[in-house]
Amino acid sequence: MKLLNFSFVDEPYAVEILALDCIWDLHNVATFEGFCQDLQSNSVEMKWHINREYALRDYPADSFGILFKRVERFEVTPRDPEMPHSEDDCLASVSRVLVGEPLPRNPEDIEGKDFYLLFEFQSGQKIQICSEVGEFFTRVRTV
Repeated sequence: MKLLNFSFVDEPYAVEILALDCIWDLHNVATFEGFCQDLQSNSVEMKWHINREYALRDYPADSFGILFKRVERFEVTPRDPEMPHSEDDCLASVSRVLVGEPLPRNPEDIEGKDFYLLFEFQSGQKIQICSEVGEFFTRVRTV
């Protein structure tokens, strides 16, 4: 997978991404809104919005996302039913995982190799996605 316009901070098990010369905190500041799979374009869009109550800095946009193009694998696992639903929108970590392996690796072990992304949420739910491209974008939030 090629990552466009962003990279991860403190891998593996990152909670922040670097994009637009800004650190985007996906655990403490951003709230996960969900994902949208478009079968016609073979893409998946994951979306977050900035919770201004917790933001200690100004962000260049209120909402942002990652658009995955030419998706090869998209898997969502069940959440832990004993966890409160309030944990469904809180990212615990995101990691790059080598294709064919179950666990995240250190960044230096992944460079130049095929990988997928593993998003783990506080509720225990996981999203695994493998695509040709993952691209960071900002968007205007509609309420």
